[in-house]
Amino acid sequence: MRGILWITIAMVIPSFVIFYGYRRIHGSPAQQFAGEIYGRKIPLHGYRESLRWTQTMALMRYGNRFKEIEKFLNLEQEAWQNLVLLEYAGLKDLTVTDYELISLIKSFPAFHKDGKFDTDTYQRTLRYAFGMTPDYFESGIRNSLCISKLKDAITDGVKITDQELRQYHRYMNEKVRAKYILFASSDFLKEVNVTDQQIRDYFDGHRDEFREPEKVKMEYVFFQPKPGDIHVSKAEIEHYYAGNSKRFKDSEDENKVLPIEKVRDKILQELKMRKAREKAEEEGEYLLSLLEEGMKDWNELDVTHTDFLEKNVRAEGLPSACIEAAFSLEIGEISDLTQTENGFFVIKLVSRKASRLPTNHRQAADRVAEKVRQTEAEKLAQSRTEKCLTRLKEKKNIAAVAREYSKQAADTGFFTRPGYIENLGIAPEFRRAAFSLTKSNPFASAPVTSGFCILAFEERGSSDEDAFKKEEEKLRAILLAEKKQNILTDSFRLLEKEGHVSLHMPIGKNQKKR
Repeated sequence: MRGILWITIAMVIPSFVIFYGYRRIHGSPAQQFAGEIYGRKIPLHGYRESLRWTQTMALMRYGNRFKEIEKFLNLEQEAWQNLVLLEYAGLKDLTVTDYELISLIKSFPAFHKDGKFDTDTYQRTLRYAFGMTPDYFESGIRNSLCISKLKDAITDGVKITDQELRQYHRYMNEKVRAKYILFASSDFLKEVNVTDQQIRDYFDGHRDEFREPEKVKMEYVFFQPKPGDIHVSKAEIEHYYAGNSKRFKDSEDENKVLPIEKVRDKILQELKMRKAREKAEEEGEYLLSLLEEGMKDWNELDVTHTDFLEKNVRAEGLPSACIEAAFSLEIGEISDLTQTENGFFVIKLVSRKASRLPTNHRQAADRVAEKVRQTEAEKLAQSRTEKCLTRLKEKKNIAAVAREYSKQAADTGFFTRPGYIENLGIAPEFRRAAFSLTKSNPFASAPVTSGFCILAFEERGSSDEDAFKKEEEKLRAILLAEKKQNILTDSFRLLEKEGHVSLHMPIGKNQKKR
């Protein structure tokens, strides 16, 4: 758990925390449920709290790399799985002792001062880095520890044999080199003439591709942090430096801490921004309290209006978290404070357009025509590739065949199964085809992102025994983690089946809620 949870919290600045609360004002619907686990209904707010904590753990795990890594994560699914695992752990009477909880928290370096756990540092770090109370943090850590215990119990005894390790190393480090000719689909667009009948036929067979997405129109009030208006005293700077001096290491000597004179301006700007965000947040919360108590009417506010917006489509000047928050509201409903990198928003949903299908091909004629052109160009590129492959098998010289098609054969150089292929990228189909080639079966074709290729085998390289010895322990850890994850995935499916788990809402990469 320690390894999974920890990065230096000081690296995680508050602007990365992009989630919205779940209080609703004006016309809130009756309690909703996210699903059922072992016969117990899970309130929607319970799922959302799990999602909030899952996001917090991702921030702690990845730090300032969270933004670039987030697109590869499925935090919504992880949040739901955590709820299932916690429910199962409860049935098994799996608990976390106070001693285990306290020991883990005290082990986190960011809560230390002068090499020891410091309560004041702990509380300030939670408050300023993550905007949470110790009670909330400790409850979340207890749940995370409980899940970790359960996972350890499920995967207890899993080992990697020496044979498995060598096979894995050989698989991951074997190299192949090939030459190829690329037939890009875009090169064939000029040869495509689209008829009205083709447009009609394609639309009738692929109508759902042209569905107009759901859209929302909203109003919002923005509370922008204004660090220029903030005063920070000398004592505040000195107090901050005293508790965080280890953050300010000399770039030329990591064991040396820079004196306060060298970092005073940096601390000043950090504290100004922190206090400015706190002030903006307080102003937003104050407005929400006035709205809740009926002391302020939304129509009296100076609000900003938007046009209809789509989910997952960037709107100029408006963070995606705000659009996502709007999609979670009912018409006329007002959100809780939505925190973003730029500041804080209070949002009201004004109108919603449901997703709809065009009734006939003319309503989406331009989009359908473009799709038909791309599809026909891909067919031409594939046909040309197949003919070229036939010719290559006859002539057995890829350079000569390339000249017949006014092209030039490219060389991949050596690449491994997980490696990057220059000019082609990841290219999984191309990669699989290349590793299937041999001297006795040297030619193949494969699709790539931009079109289709024919391949000719050049040579194969073996894995390096010396490299294996150097990487053995690292590879064992990677393979063990993969094996455990596969077991956990299979076990989770069994738990879902056993517990009659049902989910009442779509959760996935396209349902990113903060």
